[in-house]
Amino acid sequence: MRVIQPSLASQRVARAARPPARRNSAGRVPVYAGVSDSGLNRVGAHVKAAEAAGVDALVISLPYYFAVTDPSEARCWFEAVLELTSLPVLIYEIPSHAGASIPPEV
Repeated sequence: MRVIQPSLASQRVARAARPPARRNSAGRVPVYAGVSDSGLNRVGAHVKAAEAAGVDALVISLPYYFAVTDPSEARCWFEAVLELTSLPVLIYEIPSHAGASIPPEV
């Protein structure tokens, strides 16, 4: 499976799609929003948009383009994301996209 970095246009589409997805689910199924990006500021903006849309949980991977291979750095990344939200956060491992795997101890 090949994963491609979302363009700015596709990020706008994702943000626009979240509220209708939430409405259409009518509480029957949880709505998760992917908020991964290359830096914490951008992830924070995605988190705020997802929260405003009323999603049930967030999905995050390691940052794009900057391979985080040290377990302590990976843990710090995810802890920083957790501080941005009170929503549940699912960690999504995409080594081909993030340039590294998430160490099991994280």
